[in-house]
Amino acid sequence: MNTIQFNGGHRFLISDAPSNSIYHIASQPIIGSVPPVTSFFKPKVIIKVGDKISGGQVLFYDKKNPFLKFVAPGCGIISNIKYGKKRVLELIEIKTDKKNDNFINFNKTSINKITSQEIVDKLIDSGIWPKFKKFPGFDFVPIDNFLKIELSQLYISLFTTEPHGLNINLLLSQKKYLDFFIMGLKVITKIFKEVHVFNNKDNVSKEINEVLEQKKNIFLHKILDKYPADNIGLQSWKMKSKNNDNNINISAVPFLIIEIGHLFSKGHIIQERFISVSGNGTKKKAHFIVNAGSPITSFVNSIETEKINDIRFIEGNILTGRQISSKDYLSDYEQSIQVIKEDRERIPLVFFRLGLNKLTLFKTWFSGFFPSVIRTPSTNNNGEERSCIQCGYCLNICPTELMPNILMKASLINDIEEMERMDIDECIECQLCTFICPSKIEIGHIIKSGKDFIKKEG
Repeated sequence: MNTIQFNGGHRFLISDAPSNSIYHIASQPIIGSVPPVTSFFKPKVIIKVGDKISGGQVLFYDKKNPFLKFVAPGCGIISNIKYGKKRVLELIEIKTDKKNDNFINFNKTSINKITSQEIVDKLIDSGIWPKFKKFPGFDFVPIDNFLKIELSQLYISLFTTEPHGLNINLLLSQKKYLDFFIMGLKVITKIFKEVHVFNNKDNVSKEINEVLEQKKNIFLHKILDKYPADNIGLQSWKMKSKNNDNNINISAVPFLIIEIGHLFSKGHIIQERFISVSGNGTKKKAHFIVNAGSPITSFVNSIETEKINDIRFIEGNILTGRQISSKDYLSDYEQSIQVIKEDRERIPLVFFRLGLNKLTLFKTWFSGFFPSVIRTPSTNNNGEERSCIQCGYCLNICPTELMPNILMKASLINDIEEMERMDIDECIECQLCTFICPSKIEIGHIIKSGKDFIKKEG
């Protein structure tokens, strides 16, 4: 098996990574359902405060795409529905009922007897379908004619190259979750024409390898172990797989396969979630099994954070995640929590220092000469945004060999023709261009706004 190589990218060595220990956090009296943070999503709420609900019951769906259903992560009573500006849904809170453990029954069915259409229908009704993401765009997967598409490809990565990312192999080392994963693999082979499994090692576990040998439409690949090797955009780009009317590229995180396996094995949705918690703002850096929709406050005591006012909580990757507060709830779309100390200190004569401990890719700092040393990230920008100097650093680090500096300028003026000529759809939103920019320009976010503009204009 050949290793898939790619230019650009970076192998991050960052301190305060999560340990391989797994802890359980008890169920909470209040849980929350958080809508996806994505453009052009307009939820229609179909419950009201005071309603008694079951786990897996539909809470809201997308007005334009009713097949995108979002279900309750647990049982209880609707205690609050929170709206933001322009009546945008922000949160649905559920007061859990320990005496009532009622989950919607989706009926167990033999994999050999169930049809592809029945599998898709069950994934839609259980709220699992919106967790698949297609590339380009990282949008929801359309349901129209999905089973009739000539080539539907699913990409799964059994590893992560994200700084402080989730180690899914810890969970797959437990037989219960491995069995769910195996069942999930068998289910998805019935609805996808091809399933591509990526790993950073030559071999996978014996149980997974048996499925790979039995199913002719599952393929195992080894890819270079550096960020962002686990990104579907990079993987499909290296596979030269273009998204069009006859072909669609879709990604799924390994835990989603576990969710599917649980649904078809047990007949109801899984209530557990598996996340990693790390960063220099917490003393307990580890992996956690928690209930879906748990409040962030449930972690504050468990992970022994510093003073909350001096802590930044990030849901997701350090580079691509979103900042949240300790009062928020876990969403279903990220698998890690970063807890980082806020660095507001202004260092005098900063450019005259050696920079012995800086996390940098530049040799303007002394630490840039030793890329294999583990560094500590900082929230301090050490300055403000300046004009682009056409240094070319973003070109060298871009894993899909784009020209982010030119794309950024086209995005700023909403030049659709230029953005498409520069293959903006091949931007995988890894944010490496933003990370490396010496002018501290949010290149990745600007390019993302250009992609949103094209989508809006149709």
